[in-house]
Amino acid sequence: MSTLRNSLSESDKKQNSQEICNKIESLDWFSDAKTVALFVPIRGEVDLTILFKKSEKRLVLPLVKNKTELSFHSVETVESLTKGSYGILEPNPEIHQEVNPDEIDLFLVPGLGFSKIGERIGYGGGYYDRILAKKQTDAHSLGVGFDIQIVQPGFSEEYDVALDGILTEKRMLFII
Repeated sequence: MSTLRNSLSESDKKQNSQEICNKIESLDWFSDAKTVALFVPIRGEVDLTILFKKSEKRLVLPLVKNKTELSFHSVETVESLTKGSYGILEPNPEIHQEVNPDEIDLFLVPGLGFSKIGERIGYGGGYYDRILAKKQTDAHSLGVGFDIQIVQPGFSEEYDVALDGILTEKRMLFII
């Protein structure tokens, strides 16, 4: 899956990421949200950091706390991040305030692949499944990826948490 995503040129990833960010900003889920959880791209993922330059929302990023848990921290600029677990840029808990996941209105979720019925192929750690299982009932989860990451459904397992929607540069799929 990552090979397919990495087959996109850097120019295409940049252009598609911009299109995806524009679509995110036009969503009611986004405009109604006070706090939005983003992710910093790794391994060719969509670059959502563009939203830091444009949005006045409280934007939060994940921090790997331990082998099973994410925490989310309020971040104003990408430049203030430090390299953390798995070589991913993360908030520094000494300078970025931790945010209770109950305060997050919209989770923008990365993945290797997504199905049209809200399934997500992650990286195997279950971090997002655990956090999404506890999200507020009025909060939304949106899988964000490139259109080439849409795959046939039927791969989820009992502990996988379905997403409320999937957004790519070409389409928006509402599951709920």
